Amino acid sequence: AMKAGRPDEALAIAKTELAQFPGCISAKQFATLVTSASLRTPSRTALDFMQGVHASNLVQFPDLASRSYFMRFARWVVGEFLTQAEQNLERAVNRMPSELIRAGCCAA
Repeated sequence: AMKAGRPDEALAIAKTELAQFPGCISAKQFATLVTSASLRTPSRTALDFMQGVHASNLVQFPDLASRSYFMRFARWVVGEFLTQAEQNLERAVNRMPSELIRAGCCAA
């Protein structure tokens, strides 16, 4: 569901199927899940997914400091990346290809 751009659906599955297994997702697996978000996923939805998985205690981090560090910077990176993706997609739809080529946003 994450690769298809439906993190809300992925969160619902995680909560129903994995709720009885706290800490069943490693930090590495969680990072892979987060980075598999589609570029067309709204940043707010992806961040809600991250927060929901975190709040459900599904991810096992080595310690509290690692969890805090990962969640702080992963949220920032995912939000920034998906926001830029949204802007680029919007730009590609609203401008002529020749304009995008001149601006260095795409290649012919």
